Amino acid sequence: MSDGKRAGAWQYRRRRMTPDDVDGAVALYVRVFPFPAELERDLSRVLRLLLCEQMVRGAVVERLREPGGEWELAAFGMGCFLADSFSGRYFADPFPLLAVHVLDQVRLGRPERVLLSHEELRERQKTPPPRLDLLILAWIQDNYDLQSEDTWQLLYEGHGMLDSYMNGLRLRSVLVEGRKIHAPMLRAAGFARVIDLEDKMRDSPYAALVADSRYQPMAHGVHTVEDFRRRPAGTPVGRLFMFREPVLDLSDGQKAVLDLALEGYSDNDIARILSISGNAVRMRWRGIYEKMQSLLPDIFPNGDAEGDMARGHEKRRQALNYIREHPEEIRPWLHMPFKCGPRRG
Repeated sequence: MSDGKRAGAWQYRRRRMTPDDVDGAVALYVRVFPFPAELERDLSRVLRLLLCEQMVRGAVVERLREPGGEWELAAFGMGCFLADSFSGRYFADPFPLLAVHVLDQVRLGRPERVLLSHEELRERQKTPPPRLDLLILAWIQDNYDLQSEDTWQLLYEGHGMLDSYMNGLRLRSVLVEGRKIHAPMLRAAGFARVIDLEDKMRDSPYAALVADSRYQPMAHGVHTVEDFRRRPAGTPVGRLFMFREPVLDLSDGQKAVLDLALEGYSDNDIARILSISGNAVRMRWRGIYEKMQSLLPDIFPNGDAEGDMARGHEKRRQALNYIREHPEEIRPWLHMPFKCGPRRG
């Protein structure tokens, strides 16, 4: 995995969220955000279900104070894709506490009312036009002092997570929910519109949450493909709309290898996670190199698709650099073999 980044006394790393991270994420979530009591009691189950069903994609940021110490959860983020009826309702009349609406519908056993399934996402990704409405369901970090270097470092990691996990899709819109005080951050991230929803809270079914001391007036950042066409990329949010047609026609198995390799997993780790042999991983790499050599010969200018060990390491680096710049080649995401059994403890 990544060695992390240094900022002051902290070292940071980010990685894919798994169901084992859910309880820690929920503990952080409910410290900084109010929920209806019945949803707060069920939030761990709801988030675990969404991860296991691949209806959300999540990542965590961890930090380390001293070498050899324990990594601690500093922030997490999750994204999902809104069902047409729900996104249409939102755009017709934007309403606050959007994430609470979504999570409560999942709690009530009605996720299909608000979210696209993984299968629908795959179908919509195949052909234009853009039809995906991305909701950044949560970006939660434990430091809201806007003067703090720690706060800005976590936001930097959040922008990196957007690039790593949400780029390369046929997006119609991106929405994020934040505090009203975060409006400057939303604009800096590239959102074309920041909607102040303070006056709409009284009509919300969750209006009682205003009495919670953790509630603060809400603002939503909104960016659409039309906004992108008027104001091209150059911000973290704008980059999400830079979709290009894939050219490599990678198999699902090849995509899975690349997806994990991008996170720094070794071939042995990839074999273990995917429950395949080391030789199967090597064969998938060979197929990746052959496709790149055939379709994109400039990627490997100094040799064939196999080569010796030294050239093999360089080919891997060059292949991963290409995929980082062209994430559409491995989108949408594949089903990861999470262990999704009963909650421990």
